[in-house]
Amino acid sequence: MLVTSCAHNHGWWGSHSDCDHMNCSDHHQCSETCQHGDGMYDMHCAYSMSQGDYDLKGKNNYRWSHKGKTYYFSSEENKNKFMKDVDKNINKADKYWKDR
Repeated sequence: MLVTSCAHNHGWWGSHSDCDHMNCSDHHQCSETCQHGDGMYDMHCAYSMSQGDYDLKGKNNYRWSHKGKTYYFSSEENKNKFMKDVDKNINKADKYWKDR
């Protein structure tokens, strides 16, 4: 007997490495500072978002938790740039995310 199942989890609490959240009907709607699970900005690179770049996705190995929220970055370099002025970069990223 052969048993198969779908390994992709469509719950918003699961892994989102291949999901863009825009086309997945099982995800909740985004708020001003969208969090799927605990990832800010729909898991886009927080530093890039603070610069007005909406296209760069963050990676699991470059994430950082701060005040109960998780920020994702596309590289260690972008993570370090973001952390040089955390509050300013969070405010800028929040504004760009809201205005997108």
